[in-house]
Amino acid sequence: MTAQLEVRGITKAGARTVSVPEAGRMLGIGTSLSYELARSGQFPVRVLKLGRNLRVSIQQLEAYLAGNDAPA
Repeated sequence: MTAQLEVRGITKAGARTVSVPEAGRMLGIGTSLSYELARSGQFPVRVLKLGRNLRVSIQQLEAYLAGNDAPA
């Protein structure tokens, strides 16, 4: 199954992660709050640090949004 994500009208076929601001938009929160929660460890799903970039697993985010338990 190929993951397909649409953020701000842009479809990213095959994407497995999104940026913290993109994940925040999916949760209905702003960029500043998204980064604040990610840096403090309070983001609702695990945030991956890849170099200087923070990324969020689409699979975990979708599970969280569906009401399933996701690792923090």
